[in-house]
Amino acid sequence: MRKILLIIIGTVLTVTTLTAQQNMRDVIYLKNGSIIKGIIIEQTHNVSYKIQTADGSIFIYPASEVEKITKENFDSANSNFNLAFGGTSELIYQNGNVFQNGRRLEPSQVQTVMANNSNALKSYNTGRTFTVIGTVIGMPCAAMFGWDLGGRMAGAEGNNTLLIVGATGTAVAILFELVGMSNVKKSVTLYNSTSSNSSIITKLSFGVTHKGVGFYMQF
Repeated sequence: MRKILLIIIGTVLTVTTLTAQQNMRDVIYLKNGSIIKGIIIEQTHNVSYKIQTADGSIFIYPASEVEKITKENFDSANSNFNLAFGGTSELIYQNGNVFQNGRRLEPSQVQTVMANNSNALKSYNTGRTFTVIGTVIGMPCAAMFGWDLGGRMAGAEGNNTLLIVGATGTAVAILFELVGMSNVKKSVTLYNSTSSNSSIITKLSFGVTHKGVGFYMQF
């Protein structure tokens, strides 16, 4: 009973930690006193950092100009963030999350943005389903596996059934989450490519215009 209680507590703490991490943004402090807040989308350690701010702007700073980098909490639900509903504002995939204009989108917001792109939305929903299943399976199984393995390392007698179930469940959960992240990443690619193409596609037609018969283009 005590083991089960500890597993439940560990799972709750893990979920709370993951949720808190999702509401974090990067803060770059420059040596000249400037402070830039957003999402670091690319970095080469000790070379440079690329960060996207809330307005969608992207800046690159050499590591030699950076004093320090931290993270801070922000309220994505109440922030001054304008979603481009059905628009063409580019999405960014990073570590299982989707960002737009430098801010992390909630799943419901991503679904709203992708509402007019059925292929992207389908891929995103599939990815979310696999990710949720992986999390539900993985957390208790990882806790069981870690508990038994930790006990063995401390010299206690292990439970082979607990170890096998925990290890197997954790492996299955990892596979589900990998498939889920792959689909979410694919959905972002589909959305961006479709939105980009839709902004430049033209249609050449033949018909009657106010100037007579001939070809005309529709944008």
